[in-house]
Amino acid sequence: MLPYIASLFTFIAGGAISIAVFWAMQRLRQPPATEGNKDFANSVAFRIGAIHALVLSLVFAGSLNIFLESEETLDLEVVAAGKLQLLYEHSGNDVRVALVKEYMVVVLEEGLGPQQIRMFGASDRILNELFAQIFVDLSKSMPGAATALELVATIYEKRTQRILDVEKPVLGLFWVVGILGFFLILYAMTVNARSVFGFEMIFIYGGVVALVLYLTFEMTTPFSNLIHVEPDGFYRLLGFYG
Repeated sequence: MLPYIASLFTFIAGGAISIAVFWAMQRLRQPPATEGNKDFANSVAFRIGAIHALVLSLVFAGSLNIFLESEETLDLEVVAAGKLQLLYEHSGNDVRVALVKEYMVVVLEEGLGPQQIRMFGASDRILNELFAQIFVDLSKSMPGAATALELVATIYEKRTQRILDVEKPVLGLFWVVGILGFFLILYAMTVNARSVFGFEMIFIYGGVVALVLYLTFEMTTPFSNLIHVEPDGFYRLLGFYG
């Protein structure tokens, strides 16, 4: 619920700020615009607006892709852990079952946000212990050892990728372009405020830009902030296996 409230607040705040900035620019702009200035302002507003929208949409699409990839990474880690748990349940290896459960509990305790970088030592210890036991099984040609090794390797790979995906900040240039372009378009709009560009359009424009910037920031930190990937799969596995 909070992400929706935050998004709505961002949209309204962005619209209100755009109206306030627009009003201030109108007051400061002197002398009144001529017809030639109005035509030029329209051309500038539409051209810059098109470039601005393209940049925002491309970066937002990239940020959304980062978020979805992080979600997929976590899902693959959960699936591998579930298969490993099932393998050891069927083989009756209670020690390994307990280790896999401990791994899932530790992941949930570490969290998926930036703090996991400082706290992943416990999960690392469990994976190393599983690797050591599996290598012993392989040396004895135990059935299922190769499958277990593949699953633990997948868990290790996806956990490492998850840690690397904690934060993928957007280049600072994007924020400069996003905010500066917003103000340039607003200034061009002041020339024709009472004809082409109404206050409703300015409010909607400001709200959309603010919302896109906010969501872009949220998507580049997929395991923290209000909009983030949830470890629901680990909770379901623990609930299913007890």
